[in-house]
Amino acid sequence: MQYTVDEALRETLRRSDVLKKRRRRMQTGALSAGVVVLLGAVLTVGAGLTAGQASVIGRSAYGAFLLPSEAGGYILAGVAAFVVGVL
Repeated sequence: MQYTVDEALRETLRRSDVLKKRRRRMQTGALSAGVVVLLGAVLTVGAGLTAGQASVIGRSAYGAFLLPSEAGGYILAGVAAFVVGVL
């Protein structure tokens, strides 16, 4: 089958668009995976750094005041802030 110049140009541009879309999709996937890995690393390091402070926090009386009824609000605010930050 022989193409005219216009048909060949149109097919070349169409194929170029397909390849660009595929490359963008792969880059988006790679960046998303990188963000997930980086977030996991930050959370792991942060948990490791604050793990040694648990004994100091456990000895204070302030934590006991939050446990009965007020802790739920802080937890809800923290989860909501995390979700908004991720979005």
